[in-house]
Amino acid sequence: LRRDASSRFGSKNNSGTFPSASVGWRISNEKFWKRNWWVNQAKLRVSYGSNGYNSIPLNSADGMLTASYYSSNNSITTGYVPSSTDNPNLGWQKTNSWNFGTDISLFNNRISFAADYYIKNISDMLYQVALPTVIGYARGYSNIGNVRTQGVELELKTENLVGKLKWTTKFSMGYSTNKVKSIGDNSAIYTGYNNTTQIIEVGHPVGEYYLYIADGVYMTEEDLVKYPTQQNSGVGSVRYRDVNGDGIIDEN
Repeated sequence: LRRDASSRFGSKNNSGTFPSASVGWRISNEKFWKRNWWVNQAKLRVSYGSNGYNSIPLNSADGMLTASYYSSNNSITTGYVPSSTDNPNLGWQKTNSWNFGTDISLFNNRISFAADYYIKNISDMLYQVALPTVIGYARGYSNIGNVRTQGVELELKTENLVGKLKWTTKFSMGYSTNKVKSIGDNSAIYTGYNNTTQIIEVGHPVGEYYLYIADGVYMTEEDLVKYPTQQNSGVGSVRYRDVNGDGIIDEN
């Protein structure tokens, strides 16, 4: 059990408690297990762990001031204006993980196999969101969302030669998926280059690309008449798909 506090977070929510536990059952040590069986070792294991993430800039939860200059009595005067908003409830991003696994060894450990299935739930995700312009700040950190990741990892190990000349082979593979479960009050968050090329949206994987679909190039002048164009379209330029059929190439 671990408890941490960080000055990067708000005054009301700067502490976090992160428990962990694991249990395993080596079945091959039980009395009913045959000692001369070709499966010489077998184990089942389950683990749970929670950890926190706080890698955000210092003072992200504090209302800060920055120098500003204004004219007064025909001279330049230095003053201070708010540069960020105070967020006393900003807290830890938490990851709660479950892992279910098994280890099996065959033929006196000449062949070993391990399989793991894991689930990770990220909650209170730290993200710099856009703020209403009327408050005077463009963006600010907030705990806004939840993401669920799950996957499988497999490993096969063989001891091909065990004498003076040793030869060991390892093969591993994994498969993982993730899905955004919530992003607070936001319908979508745009990221990537200039916040225009990727999207975070509920029910979809994190960071999906959000781009125009290229269908080829404009080969002739007739293509420029036949297909919707953009302002800089010309023969040889990329031709993008009119997804909604309105004759206009835009974000719709």
